[in-house]
Amino acid sequence: MLGTRLAENTASAPVRFDVSAKLEEKERRSGKVVVAFGMSVRTKPNVVKYEVGGTATLTGKDALIEEMLKVDLKSNIPFVFHRLYQHVFTAIYSLASLMDTTYPPPDLLLSAKQGASSEDQTDIGKGVQKAPTGQMNQVTKREEAVA
Repeated sequence: MLGTRLAENTASAPVRFDVSAKLEEKERRSGKVVVAFGMSVRTKPNVVKYEVGGTATLTGKDALIEEMLKVDLKSNIPFVFHRLYQHVFTAIYSLASLMDTTYPPPDLLLSAKQGASSEDQTDIGKGVQKAPTGQMNQVTKREEAVA
């Protein structure tokens, strides 16, 4: 995980959080899928950037794993990213506290369709179910938040 302060946030103006993410299937066996992921969360205006990456192992019945790799119709993001962000958020929050800077909302991946206008977000995960082994899925999202 990496946090970079890009500027001092002296104003209490609202910031937008842009999320870019990649998902690559590394290994698939019966009852197990290993995916590599990368996630970048930036603010607009440029105040701070958080980057995290790693691997996640999904285990269980093949049908349940496939469900996790499908795109959530409400947010247009693969379900696995919702779970990954839940785990990553705590680290981002802690890092933001140490850096004394703003942090994204805990429901960032869920809230864009509910709160932001279509002008405030890009279309993400459209038509993406999963990446075959060795290929990447690209996910981009923008979200409005108040400082």
